[in-house]
Order: sequence, then C-alpha cells, then structure tokens
Amino acid sequence: MSYKIEIHRSAFKKLQSIPTKEVKKIYMQINHLMTEPIPKQSVKIKGEQNIYRLRIGNYRIVYEVKKLCLSVLVLIIDHRKNVYKQL
Repeated sequence: MSYKIEIHRSAFKKLQSIPTKEVKKIYMQINHLMTEPIPKQSVKIKGEQNIYRLRIGNYRIVYEVKKLCLSVLVLIIDHRKNVYKQL
C-alpha cells in the first residue's frame, strides 16, 4: 500500500536553506514514508493525534499521517533547536 506525500509550503521553502547533503537525507526519508508511514524510529508527538516526528541528524521532520486518505502531510522541516517552537 503506497501513501501519497504532501509537503506543506513552509516546509518546502525551509528545504532551500538547508545544506544539500542534509536535503538528500531528508528526501530519502520522506520517500520512505510512502511505503512505511510510521517507521520504528518515528516518535508520536504527545498531545497530538496522528502527528509524528523523525530525526535526520540535526534536523527534524514533523508530519501527519492520514490513514483514511492514505496520505502523509509533511508539516515542518527544521533544525532541532527550532522545530519544537513551531508546534
């Protein structure tokens, strides 16, 4: 079963300011979410429903899994020191 990936505009814009080496890792992980939307290394955000985070080095991906629509919405991509201020 394959999930559709959607990236929020602000998350996509943030990717432009991240170093290329890290962006490649982030894209690989986002592509992996198509087949496995909740991998073992993902952590559920407390107090939120269906929102998870993934760690990629010093960066975090915060995303929402919509099981009924079979889609994953990437909400935030940012450095670890900034990401939790946006939640």
